[in-house]
Amino acid sequence: MARKTIIAATAAILMASCLAAVSSYAALRYNIWQVYGHEFQLGYVVGYLDAVAMAQRKDTRLSIPTGGDRNFEKWVRDVNAFYENPANQNREVPDAMYDIGVRIRTQMLQEWGLKRQGRPVPTRTAAP
Repeated sequence: MARKTIIAATAAILMASCLAAVSSYAALRYNIWQVYGHEFQLGYVVGYLDAVAMAQRKDTRLSIPTGGDRNFEKWVRDVNAFYENPANQNREVPDAMYDIGVRIRTQMLQEWGLKRQGRPVPTRTAAP
């Protein structure tokens, strides 16, 4: 079973890298995201973030944070939460990744600002 999971995750990472590298063709939507399951979702997130990190070296307009704690499971949970809103179910996964990235960057900047002011930074609680 573990071997099958590794193969599926590897294939998903390769596919996600290709999709993310050519974002104009990355029309992955909720229906596909939902069908292929958790291993695909995790592989997509890992591949997408790696592709963005590589592309940022050439294009500074790409603006989702790819560093930090590299909690890929959180990204998968956040993409699934993004699609819980029926209005988002026809949007592409890169739209979800961008939306999540904006929220993460905003939170990072707020925490940085609080630290600079010498004010206490609220602790993050684990999502259920």
